[in-house]
Order: sequence, then structure tokens, then C-alpha cells
Amino acid sequence: MGLLIVSPAFSQEKYPFYAAVVIDGVNVRTDSTINSEVIINLSKGDVVSVIKEFYDWYKIILPKNAVCYVFSRYISASSQNSGAINSENVNVRMAPNTKSAILGRLKKGTIVNITNFAGDWYTIEPTNETYGWIHKSVVKSAEDTNFIPQPATIKSTNTSATTAAIITAQNKKEEPKNTLEIEGTVSGQKKSLGLFKKQLSYKLTTADNKAYILTTNKYKLNDYINNKVRVKGRTVLGSSNPDYPTIEVEEITKLN
Repeated sequence: MGLLIVSPAFSQEKYPFYAAVVIDGVNVRTDSTINSEVIINLSKGDVVSVIKEFYDWYKIILPKNAVCYVFSRYISASSQNSGAINSENVNVRMAPNTKSAILGRLKKGTIVNITNFAGDWYTIEPTNETYGWIHKSVVKSAEDTNFIPQPATIKSTNTSATTAAIITAQNKKEEPKNTLEIEGTVSGQKKSLGLFKKQLSYKLTTADNKAYILTTNKYKLNDYINNKVRVKGRTVLGSSNPDYPTIEVEEITKLN
């Protein structure tokens, strides 16, 4: 995974502190092991909040563009884009099924930003109680890089002296994302939840009748219903129904 040489100041960082990613294609994982599932990829220059250290790994607060799922019964929607957690210790998961990895637990009353719908699940923007793991060798203290955010963007509680971290060769590269490119027709199903009409799921059906569930934070999938499209994205690990795998859409283009 690479060699990390640190000064005593860096190894004694006070938590939380901010760290900048120093290479492209860095995996954020569900646990502190190379074999755990990948939640999201980060790019060089991305800054993360580190809250804990465990051997060669840092536990971080998930970046806002990560995809998180909460079962819809545990969110009381106040609008199409916001809601409140209505039970204690509600699991936030990596995929829309109860067998997927738990990314955090939310207290009753926590306000969440709703970004999409998938079956009986909401996708939400990560909160400060959702976490992932990143290897130490791919980041260095934000104080010692050119990627320090502006003070208005983050407020760091770290008052330690300037730290130093030297990263040498990356001896082992992270494996590539499980990406794919596919064409098909988008369809959608709606379900009434109280006063609001909620788009619960979007399905992509290919010419050979294979079906996929689509989810995304980048696009309004309503704009693509009944259109033939080309989708680029990654399959979400841990989908409970192998006949309807979930694709996290990174790019979508209308073909007609």
C-alpha cells in the first residue's frame, strides 16, 4: 500500500484534523482492511476530516458526495429534499438492503438531506455520523499540503505545530472501481407518501430485457423516463436482488 514516513508531530495529531488526498483514485472503505467494500473514490486534492486512527488506517467522516441509504419508514419527510429521523439508532447503509454495510447510526430527530429514492429506501447526503476508512499512505496533513481549504470552508480544531509527512512509492495500487457502460430505456414508478409524490425507483431495461435499478446524486432521473439512454457508472456492492442490480450513475446521455 506504500511506505509512509511521519514526523512525531504528524503521528500525534489531535482529532479531528483535516488531511488532503495526494493521489487520484483513492478508495474509501467500509472497514480498516484492503478487502473491505469500497464506498467511494477520492481525487487528489480532496480534503477529509479524520476522527480516529487504527494501525495504518484513518477513520474519516464520509464526503458529501458519497451515497447513503436509510429505510424510508425511519424518515419523516418534511419536503422532497429534507426529513427527520423518527427512531433511535437508525442504520445508514451502503446499499438499499439490510445485508449491506452499516456506515453509521443516526439519533432520533437528526435532520437529513434527501437526494433520491430507491424502492423502499431513501438516499441521503452523508452526515457527520457516517464514516469510512482510508489508508494513511494516501493522505497527508492538510497543514502540510497545497490543498488547504479556505477558513470559511472548514474550521479546524487542530492547533498542533506544522506537521510533515513524506510519501514514497505506492507499492500496491488500489483495485479499479467496478464500473460499466450500458444502454437501455429508463422507466419510473411513483408511490404516494402522505401529501408528497415520491419517486421511489428508476429502472433501466436493456434491449435483451436485463433490468437495473438506477441511483444518482448528479442527475434528475425524471428527465430521462421513457428515453433510451447510455449510462456510465458503478454497480453498488451488496445488492440483495441479483436480477435487479443497482447502478450508481456517474454519467447519463439521451440517445433519442
